[in-house]
Amino acid sequence: MLLVSMLRKLIKPPFIRVNPAGEFLSQEDFASVSAALKNPSAFLPLDAVDFGASFSIHLEQVKAGIPEPRILEIKNRCVSYLTTLCQELVSRLPSNAHLYDALRYLAPDECSRPYPHRPNFFKLPLFLKSRVTQMEAIFSRIVKVKILRINSLFIDFA
Repeated sequence: MLLVSMLRKLIKPPFIRVNPAGEFLSQEDFASVSAALKNPSAFLPLDAVDFGASFSIHLEQVKAGIPEPRILEIKNRCVSYLTTLCQELVSRLPSNAHLYDALRYLAPDECSRPYPHRPNFFKLPLFLKSRVTQMEAIFSRIVKVKILRINSLFIDFA
């Protein structure tokens, strides 16, 4: 889940209550995360925040030309942005979590599985489709999609 991934980069682990799959356990967990995002002691120290590989690589490349106070300001602004992003997600997720969960069935690795292993048709986020009258046509297209095995096309992969 995007929110959990973002929180793990910013917040100390005791303030994030999730199950082993990275999902929130209850509605109270959203409230505790919301409180943690307002609590300065819940945040990781600035040097422990995970800004991502791309940020770190670019920072190392330009570090010599930027004074240290400016680098700290950039990091603080990034933390502020990520905190705001998490707060916005927390405010939207409790009531819309099922919508975000349904979107995962549109991921290429889910959709491109062979037929018996594809997600159930009714788990797809059909609420995104404005015209419900075409459900049978959509269902028939999804069932007919064939998956080609690469080893049947190229001998080298056999």
